Amino acid sequence: MYLTLAGKLAKKVNNSTSRDVLAHSDDSPSPSENEVDDVAVTLALSKTVIRALSFLGPKKVVESVLDILELEHAVSVNDVARKPEAFVSGIESMFGAGSYVITKIVCAEIAKDLGVPREGKTLLDLVKLAREKQTPQSRS
Repeated sequence: MYLTLAGKLAKKVNNSTSRDVLAHSDDSPSPSENEVDDVAVTLALSKTVIRALSFLGPKKVVESVLDILELEHAVSVNDVARKPEAFVSGIESMFGAGSYVITKIVCAEIAKDLGVPREGKTLLDLVKLAREKQTPQSRS
């Protein structure tokens, strides 16, 4: 539903597309596993946040919220993976007391995607868990 929007946002991840990070010529060095992992985590969390924000209304509403976050609060949906505190701060600035509900819904959606219980976990905790799940050791 909102994956098209997430695909557009993937182009902004770390100022490159995931294809740019993964593709390389013979004379350029391969991207490190950490770089690939960072893009994968950022993209996955961005998609999850967009899906969670869909409770606010139709696609245009979600796009508007993300645009306002970026333009007025200098916070991108991609900041969830890199700077979760900045994302929460932007949501708090926009929605005031309503940010509590929005943050809880985002956390619940991330926990669901990770397959972990939501209880007692902050957004920062869940982002750390997402990063841990992407490490090479956890893939084996």
